[in-house]
Amino acid sequence: MVRERSLRRGWTTGACATAAAKSAFGALLTGTFEDPVTVTLPRGDRVQFVLAHHALAPGAVLTSMVKRVDVAAYETLKDAMEGKFTAGVVTLGLAEGGVGWALDGHNAKLIRPEVRAAVEKAKADIVAGRTAVHDYVKDRRCPL
Repeated sequence: MVRERSLRRGWTTGACATAAAKSAFGALLTGTFEDPVTVTLPRGDRVQFVLAHHALAPGAVLTSMVKRVDVAAYETLKDAMEGKFTAGVVTLGLAEGGVGWALDGHNAKLIRPEVRAAVEKAKADIVAGRTAVHDYVKDRRCPL
């Protein structure tokens, strides 16, 4: 039996990247990140993207992975404004501030100090090269 479902709605990477770039550009000009960010879609609809999602499940969501598109957009815009922009692929990892974990006033009390210390140690070990992170893109496998 096939269960019929309505189509899910979502956002493309382009819409999300536009929101991140808009917020990063605003931060470059004013020093403050816009949150929520309003963008206009190709058909003229205006939508808002909330950068912090803690209101979805207050006190229940410990943390999540953060892909810092704002950092990438900021660095790109800064390079362009300084005349140093070059096209190409740039990978931003932990050391560059391109990824991280969401830890702020909404969830900090929920994370035990020893867990936070373990996460920070793992981050420091990865950045320092003491812990290797497998690159799935290179061989399309996930060793467990």
